[in-house]
Amino acid sequence: MKTTGKAVSRKWLRWFVGASAAVLLAVGDAQAVTYKVLHSFCREANCTDGAVPYGELLVDASGDLYGTAARGGDIDAGALFQLRRDTDTGRWKYKTL
Repeated sequence: MKTTGKAVSRKWLRWFVGASAAVLLAVGDAQAVTYKVLHSFCREANCTDGAVPYGELLVDASGDLYGTAARGGDIDAGALFQLRRDTDTGRWKYKTL
């Protein structure tokens, strides 16, 4: 039985789509991202550790994270904070600067 060009094209297309899906799934699994809460900010007024985190975090050469909070702090005008990984426990420690 002789196959037509359309039959060959459909067969190739099914193979290509199947192979592409397998590659996309493998790439998607390799780049899976998980998130972890490092600090929960206060939701009350006048929180000394800051409230309403604002902007992006900055990372220094040591791997410490720095950020700002729009509210809270000593006079409820915002706060600058640091998150540092404890070398003994591996946990992140929060500190208002």
